[in-house]
Amino acid sequence: MQNQLRLFDPKGAYEPSINFHLTLRYIGESPDVRTIVERMEQIECEGFNLTLHELGLFEHSERNVVWSNVQEEPRLQALQLEVDRRLSDMGIGTASFLFNPHISLAFHCRSDIPDAFPSCTISPLSFKVCGFHLYEVEHTQEGKRFRKLRDFKLRE
Repeated sequence: MQNQLRLFDPKGAYEPSINFHLTLRYIGESPDVRTIVERMEQIECEGFNLTLHELGLFEHSERNVVWSNVQEEPRLQALQLEVDRRLSDMGIGTASFLFNPHISLAFHCRSDIPDAFPSCTISPLSFKVCGFHLYEVEHTQEGKRFRKLRDFKLRE
């Protein structure tokens, strides 16, 4: 998909595949990582499959973001609600986070890039979700990178 988008907008900032992720919950700054890890370890959900669905654009004045959403999956929704529940118990509010499951593909794209979406084929790409991770954002010379702090397994 990114290669097809690059033909239309070669100046966009295309996310390296190592950074692909689906955000269950944005936490922000938290000094209590140990308690977050303990809460996430208590989550018991089954693994599931996700399928990329369609392209979309978040329009921002400073940077447009091209993303691919995923087909609806009730177990993803259940996992996200459980993460929210565990974090809200810590006083990490959920009011400012609206769950919109997607994977960001590119930033700083032309505002007319949706014109290229019909020529981008999203082959039915499904993948197994066996766990979730706690990341922190690192700012490097190459841009933002996500450093994994902890893995959490889902039941098979």
